[in-house]
Amino acid sequence: MSDILQLSPIIIVACVGLLILVMDLFRGPEVRGGTHLAWITTIGLAAALGAIWQLWPGSAAGLVHPLFAGGLLIDGYTLFFWAFLIVATCVGVLYSCGFDSENNMDHGEYYSFYSFALVGMMIMVAAADLLLFFLALETMSMAVYVLVAMKRDSARSAEGALKYFLNGAIASSLLLYGIAILWGETGTLDLVALGNAIAGAEGNALIYAASGLVLVGFAFKVAVVPFHMWTPDAYQGAPTPVSGYMASAVKAAAFAALLRVVFTTAIPDIFQLGPFSFVDVVVGLSVATMVIGNLLALHQEDAKRMLAYSSISHAGYLAMGLALIPQLGSRSAGLGSVSGSMLFYLVAYGFATLLAFGVLARLAKDGSEDTNVSRLKGLSKRRPGLAFLLALSLFSLAGFPPTVGFFGKFYLFRELMVLSKGRLLVLVIIAVVNALFAVYYYLRPVIAMYMEEAEEEQEEIVNSSSTLALVLLAVAVLLLGLFPSKLANITAKAGKTVPYSSATGLTDGQPADLAPFANKDRKQ
Repeated sequence: MSDILQLSPIIIVACVGLLILVMDLFRGPEVRGGTHLAWITTIGLAAALGAIWQLWPGSAAGLVHPLFAGGLLIDGYTLFFWAFLIVATCVGVLYSCGFDSENNMDHGEYYSFYSFALVGMMIMVAAADLLLFFLALETMSMAVYVLVAMKRDSARSAEGALKYFLNGAIASSLLLYGIAILWGETGTLDLVALGNAIAGAEGNALIYAASGLVLVGFAFKVAVVPFHMWTPDAYQGAPTPVSGYMASAVKAAAFAALLRVVFTTAIPDIFQLGPFSFVDVVVGLSVATMVIGNLLALHQEDAKRMLAYSSISHAGYLAMGLALIPQLGSRSAGLGSVSGSMLFYLVAYGFATLLAFGVLARLAKDGSEDTNVSRLKGLSKRRPGLAFLLALSLFSLAGFPPTVGFFGKFYLFRELMVLSKGRLLVLVIIAVVNALFAVYYYLRPVIAMYMEEAEEEQEEIVNSSSTLALVLLAVAVLLLGLFPSKLANITAKAGKTVPYSSATGLTDGQPADLAPFANKDRKQ
């Protein structure tokens, strides 16, 4: 019974998805719109959120509940992400109301696949075994592939789904191949046991290659350069609510799983044996991702495509947090576990992105789904509320106070400076410069809404359920920006439940060196 209680949020979410499928079988052909299905899904997911609320006190106190022989870990880190993913799914479902009937998507499977994708993501963030993680990843991926292709009469949707599927298949193949080699060389896929085995396997070229394959597979999923090519087409082709869901919940789940793998195993340690350390790779990828994502976003005329490149640049900011590992050169306890600032950033970015895509979904009147920036001209006069909400989301993504996006960047950049003792100053400066460049393309839609006149009459979707979801998101973006300390404390506690248990730099008393400044010392 104790195990069932710990798994109750996942069980509830899975049952909600099945219930929606069954209910849709008995819906008459004359029924238009899926608002009732959306609300049933939301109420069911709220019940799962209530179960998480009951489990939180024990996990917040440091209790960890291993399930399936340690394959799943129900700890503060897991429950934090479960709560965020459920909230993101509820919002995505609610602001699909109105959009579904206008775009011929009011099918029961549309709402049920949100629940099935959520099941996969919830298992992903809790997985402490690579095989179980891979099965959860594929569960999530299959559901999201279908959601991207759900607009059946759209060639662009089919194209985006196909590109997403092909790139996802390649990423999964590389990831699975790396997992298979790790199992063959170590005899285990449990993350803790794998970390111990890798730590004692110096000079094993196969483990080095397998670890690289696993990280490349993750790089595809979180869309860092040069593994980002699928993102713009998939986001632009997907139904707009699905694009927002991918950019927030799917990205958060992928980063959560990556952080658990990196901080539980000794994969970063073995990169010290090669010409480039793990920190070298992270710094290079994060800089390339920030710069290329922002440069490509500058000239985009389609708002969804612009937000897709924006999501790539934000993946670069988040990737910087992976440099906060013990190799950085400090015995500070802050380097011994997942940084809470990364979790805060994922929430801040997730809410702002959901809000932006939610407003864009309201533009898809009569199935047009025209998200060109020119479509936004004069929106402040036609629909001042929608214009304000979109402007608020873009200001948060750009990092303007008093939105939550400002504190997301502030906490991350501050932690990079403090824990690295100033040695990541150049990386932080590059990130700040990129954030300033991003202001240009974030302000373009705002200028179109408030300073330009519409060329022709336009109409937007009106739906009370969607409006409620957007208002709640806006309140979250503002309140978490005005009062960020509570969320910051929760994310800090959640991050500390995932320690870097295999870190040699925290046990031998010798501070490690920060790459790339350590290249000379390594050669000696």
